[in-house]
Amino acid sequence: MIESFKNTLADKLADIKKQYQEKEDALKKDSREDEAMFEKIKANIADIYLSVLDLSYEQVKASGGDLETLKERFVSFLDSIPQSWAASLEDANEEDDFETVYKEKAKLKAVEKIKNIFEKTAGGNNV
Repeated sequence: MIESFKNTLADKLADIKKQYQEKEDALKKDSREDEAMFEKIKANIADIYLSVLDLSYEQVKASGGDLETLKERFVSFLDSIPQSWAASLEDANEEDDFETVYKEKAKLKAVEKIKNIFEKTAGGNNV
């Protein structure tokens, strides 16, 4: 059960990472480098959470934890990792640093998509 959930979520995260990469490539072909950079950022966030999922799974498996423990651990990362990005966004807004604003917004948008995927995969009752 725990491995099945992990694999399903990993497949979905890999799919969105691929979508972001494909969009990045298409934007680059259209010489839209700035927009492509934001898609690359989103792909990197999906990759981070793929790694987080693997790490969480291995830790839970090693400690004899169950599916709920895995979900809780993953949710804790969904909540904690973006905190520094939100703080950076706030600082960038105050300093009128528009490039950083857009980068931090791209990261937070990717995390929201990952949260939605997680909620659907987990049955909507864990976040």
